[in-house]
Amino acid sequence: MRRFCFIISMLLLLSSYALAEIVVTRDTVRNFVNIRQFADSDSDSIGQLRLGDRVPHARSVTGWHVITMPSGTDGFVPKRWTEVLPDPIDLSQNVVVHFLDVGTGDSAIIDMGDREIIIDGGDSIAVLNRYA
Repeated sequence: MRRFCFIISMLLLLSSYALAEIVVTRDTVRNFVNIRQFADSDSDSIGQLRLGDRVPHARSVTGWHVITMPSGTDGFVPKRWTEVLPDPIDLSQNVVVHFLDVGTGDSAIIDMGDREIIIDGGDSIAVLNRYA
């Protein structure tokens, strides 16, 4: 029964990752879209969103998508030249689920290559340190 609960929890967590969104350029863009400091086309350009770039979508405001740049700062790109898409997890990578006995029950570690999710790590980090 515990493992069933863990699997349900894992599926819920994975589905929440699938709800993350990215911003990409539209097909009509030839090279890049300027990233603006403010939601105004006269605002300073603080970067470029190039063809094939995928950046996290923070929110949208009238006429603009707010993106999170690699530096962590927010920038604005025009909705006319960009679109928001779901950011699916690439399940073609090796996704491995480890079940560990942490003394107070089972723990699950979902290893997705570039990130890990720990479900119920227990009271002590000793077991998790042995896993690492």
